[in-house]
Amino acid sequence: MKLRALMLTAGAMVAMTLVSPAEAAAQVVGTWELSAEGPRGDQMMVLVLEVEGDAVTGTLTMQRPGGRGGARGGGGRGGPGGGDPPEMNLSDGSIDGDTFSFSVTMSMRGNSLTQEFSGTVSGDEMSGTIATPRGDRPFTGKRAD
Repeated sequence: MKLRALMLTAGAMVAMTLVSPAEAAAQVVGTWELSAEGPRGDQMMVLVLEVEGDAVTGTLTMQRPGGRGGARGGGGRGGPGGGDPPEMNLSDGSIDGDTFSFSVTMSMRGNSLTQEFSGTVSGDEMSGTIATPRGDRPFTGKRAD
């Protein structure tokens, strides 16, 4: 009898720790501040994720060092016109439980570069890998909203 009660209790505890697909999607949705090691030091990004069914959509915005306009302020080495960095739309996004993936394509100086993000969410933190033509880079993120 004690063994049966113990097994029922253990089963109930396992069931409570499982996250439904809707709950998993809710964990991913929101605004995230990401950090990844780049060729010139840490690269900061703002990621906005939305979920519809098992599809992930949203935007990724690269942040310039030292705030708007670059490390030197003013015109810096930003994009054309020195304004805000462009938002890139996510493509090929998907979610499975607490695991997500998506791609972004950046256009710079007439060239396109596609980066593929994949990672997991745990509460208000995420981590994963950015696959680029130059190799994989780890990233971490914290919920901003």
